[in-house]
Amino acid sequence: MAIRFLSPWLDHKKKSRRPQIFEGVTKKLFQGADPGTYVLNFKDYIESKDYKIHPFPGKGAMANKFSETMMSRFEEVHVATHFIKRLNMSEQAVKAVEMLPFRVVTHNQAVGDFAARLGIEEFSIMERPVIELHMKLRHQKDKIVTAMHLDALNWVRQHEIDYLYFIVGRINDNLLGQFQGVGLKLLSFSLEFGRDYRANMLEESLILVADELSPENLLVQDVETGKVLTIFEEDETGFTLNIANYLEIAKRFGVIPTASEVEETPSKVSWLLMMKERLENGNASKRNKNID
Repeated sequence: MAIRFLSPWLDHKKKSRRPQIFEGVTKKLFQGADPGTYVLNFKDYIESKDYKIHPFPGKGAMANKFSETMMSRFEEVHVATHFIKRLNMSEQAVKAVEMLPFRVVTHNQAVGDFAARLGIEEFSIMERPVIELHMKLRHQKDKIVTAMHLDALNWVRQHEIDYLYFIVGRINDNLLGQFQGVGLKLLSFSLEFGRDYRANMLEESLILVADELSPENLLVQDVETGKVLTIFEEDETGFTLNIANYLEIAKRFGVIPTASEVEETPSKVSWLLMMKERLENGNASKRNKNID
């Protein structure tokens, strides 16, 4: 009798879910436990430039930890972010912000699409980093806008654009040092920002670094070998996911999960540990060849 009495209540508890606010290709957004907060869930998918979605087991856990590491380090140098804390392997609590409709892309070197668009050779000398504003529009080729567009449309004011340029320059200086410290040269990266209206009710909204910073929205070069660690490699058939390059970047920053960190997703982490071991064995064999 007791079991029959409790059964409907248990079924009800099992079916109840937190409200989902948004679902994209690589992330989900849920209502947070506290007012003014969300839960950002990182999915095991990654999207290539041709808008194809690639399953990537374990990617959500790595992106979550990598983004936590970067956001925490930004806060240490007084750059405000939406990050609050990591909740589990694939989720983090974040501040509820209104996302700006554009990305801020920083180029430290003329490589890839940036060089091709300007019709210059890759790694042409640049006097200083170039900061671009890209609209967040999928399936549209020309996404670059100017500060005048944003100001005219009243999406951001000129003083806010000046602040974005200043804060992105500060972030870039910080990231250049971080990546250099792990033997990588930061060629370019992309960031998103949002408005926090709850920061100070008596003043204007505060613009925060939001969304994520993970290996998929940056481009790096190995200092020792000169190899550019692209996450997707393009050929005549399209874009191919290079898992080894993603793992290499994650490994340099120590964000590949270990078995002791996992509770509910042992199969995912077993896969990650296998890939990590394969990567380390590959690097060891390269070193042995160099010695020989």
